[in-house]
Amino acid sequence: VFSLKVPASRIVGGYSIRDGVVVPNHSHSEVIEAVFRRTRVTVGLMTSAKLLSAIEPVIRYHRARFRGGTAASPGSPRYDQGIQQNEDALHRLVDVWAAGEASASLGFAAARLFDEFDPVEKEKDRVFEERGVRGARAQLREFQRLGPDAVELLRQDALPPERRDERYTALMEDPLVRYLALDSLAQVLCPACKLWNTGHGATMMREAVSLMGGYGITEDCPGFLGYKWMD
Repeated sequence: VFSLKVPASRIVGGYSIRDGVVVPNHSHSEVIEAVFRRTRVTVGLMTSAKLLSAIEPVIRYHRARFRGGTAASPGSPRYDQGIQQNEDALHRLVDVWAAGEASASLGFAAARLFDEFDPVEKEKDRVFEERGVRGARAQLREFQRLGPDAVELLRQDALPPERRDERYTALMEDPLVRYLALDSLAQVLCPACKLWNTGHGATMMREAVSLMGGYGITEDCPGFLGYKWMD
């Protein structure tokens, strides 16, 4: 049993007093969701950075693998390319690089979406405040009414500019419709970025470690690939 006294000033987003009771302006789930949305993208991009940073250490290790011995003389393919003479090793490294580039592309697309989404979200809050629409349920009822307009905006946004009609401009100027359309995209791109970048990224990071052989899990592995895989 926890018996705690927490100052009301600690409540994120402020509060109001109703019938003598402190009522937070935002629910716990709303605050957590706002944080998760933005930090998930960052975590996804961290994985992209680790994958892309693994390419150069693997190339250096592969190319220098046979140097210093009598079997590889300077200027020979074995000396210059080392393990990368083998198509398997080269293609596996290309797969790691491609996964890093693809995950970075997905992550930055999600980040750009949130750059566009944040000011629209603030405008949505202002409009609802002006109209006296308060609480998650009241907002949900408004959005259910605007759902078809948001679908129409997404449909027209996918068309070439010359094929859009005058309704497209009107929908883009409606902050609630635009919020709903961007929110639907964010609910796809954000978890997709977190899931694919880190999930598939961990598999590909393991591939980068294996391309270093047993060296990959040692503390002095170039690029610290073992640590990046554990992360």
